[in-house]
This record gives sequence, structure tokens and C-alpha cells, in this order.
Amino acid sequence: MQSSFIRTTFMVLGLVVAFAFVPFISGLLPDVAAQPVLSPGDSVTGHVEFQNAANNFDRYSLSAIRHRDGSVSGEVEEHVESPEGAFVRSAHGTIICFSISANTARISGIVDHITVAAGTPPTPGTPFVLTVVDNGQGNSDLPDLATTPATPSTIDLALGHCSTTPINRPLFPVIRGNIQVRSGS
Repeated sequence: MQSSFIRTTFMVLGLVVAFAFVPFISGLLPDVAAQPVLSPGDSVTGHVEFQNAANNFDRYSLSAIRHRDGSVSGEVEEHVESPEGAFVRSAHGTIICFSISANTARISGIVDHITVAAGTPPTPGTPFVLTVVDNGQGNSDLPDLATTPATPSTIDLALGHCSTTPINRPLFPVIRGNIQVRSGS
């Protein structure tokens, strides 16, 4: 018991010392914050509820994981209501790729099914993209952030969102819910 306590104490002290040098060392390293990391064990999970630019209430749950062989699996389930509570849209999609850069996850997928109250919905097979930001888990942390799903015109644009060419969309503060972005590295 005592040896476990001593090991833990030394590990914590080591981390404190290491983080004390981060500002100094980070000036010597190339800027990699904008480069996505693709590691086995990466995951993005959670549920978000927010008011979007049209004042509708958007909520979705998502789960994505990168496996040891580099493949990705996951799903997104979305539901949107008007400010009065009327149905706007319901959709489900399968995640085909995602990347993590610091606390931000960029996610792309394929629409499996969608129902809309008005207008013509995207057809199944249409690509979609979204971005989420994990700002921590505590009450004193800033709220997580999320975009509304968007449907780019091609699968190549959707795949680019996960790697080299993110599709920038407005981020909205999460009113209820929590996102967890975890790097497997």
C-alpha cells in the first residue's frame, strides 16, 4: 500500500515538473495543433443539445471509435425541433471517418435515413459533416461546442473534413449534454 502511494506521488511530481517546461518547450516545437491525429483507440462520444442559428433546438448523440486496424465505426442520431416544440427533422447516419486535433473532433458520415417536416430531405447515401469541441467535464469549465450537421456536395469534401480540409461551420454552445473527445495515443 505504501509503495503504491510513493509511486503515485512520484508520478504526479514528474507530471508537474514536465508541465512546468511545456511553455518553454512548445516554442521550440512545430505547430501541430491544426494537424489531425489518427490513433487506434481514438473516440468521440456524447450527447449535445443547443439552439442553432435558425433558433431551432438541435440535439444529437454520437459515438465513434477508431479500431486497431485503423477502421472507424460509429453512429449519429439527430432530432431537431422548432422553438415552439414542433418537429423539424430527424436523421440517422453512419460515421465513416473522424479526426482529433487537441479537444476538437471533426466527423464525417453517410446519411442512413432522414425525415423532415418541410422541403426535400437529403437522400440516404448523402455525406454529412459535423464538428464538436470538448471543453472539459467540470461545472467551472466552458460549455462544449457543436455544429449543426451539414451535407457537403461530394464524398471527397466529407472525407477532407476529417483530414486536410475542414469544412468550417459555426459552433454553438451546448446547453445540455457532454462531449468526450479522447485520443488513443
